[in-house]
Amino acid sequence: MLEHPGLRHQRRIDPVNKHQHRPKPLSKHLLPLKQVGHILRTSVREDDVVAATLGKNVLWVRVRIFAIGGGIIGLAGSMHGFYYQYIDPTQFSNIVLAYGFMAVIAGGRGAHRGAILGAAAVMVLLEGSRFLKDAIPALDSDQLAAIRIIIIGVGLIALLIWRPQGFLREYRLQAKLN
Repeated sequence: MLEHPGLRHQRRIDPVNKHQHRPKPLSKHLLPLKQVGHILRTSVREDDVVAATLGKNVLWVRVRIFAIGGGIIGLAGSMHGFYYQYIDPTQFSNIVLAYGFMAVIAGGRGAHRGAILGAAAVMVLLEGSRFLKDAIPALDSDQLAAIRIIIIGVGLIALLIWRPQGFLREYRLQAKLN
């Protein structure tokens, strides 16, 4: 066995058997990601007492989630500023936040594809209502803006009445009981 003097803490390499350091299969890399998803679901969204009982540090998990989310939002903001080459605080009004909430509510809680579908539905309603000016020429721009918001609100209320879980449900594993 050969040992490098500066790497005493690392694994020793056998010069005869060079294939002793095989790469891990993909499942070994993805398994910790599944565990992280389970920790996030139990500690943040559903029940922090259960996560604490299982030995997870709920506060540390929440702080890390907050930091990762802040990093992603910072990256998105920098890309937004790079694309438009101008940032103004008035670009981000309360109605933009409301559109985001509407998209998540319409898509369904916990369903990633549902959030995309909900965002598409909200945008179709928003952009489709722009043509009301052509259909009803008596409307001025203030009335048209109010009617557009009313259309979005009525569509969201109708969706919550007839499909309270949103367009798509959260995927849950279920055991079959015979």
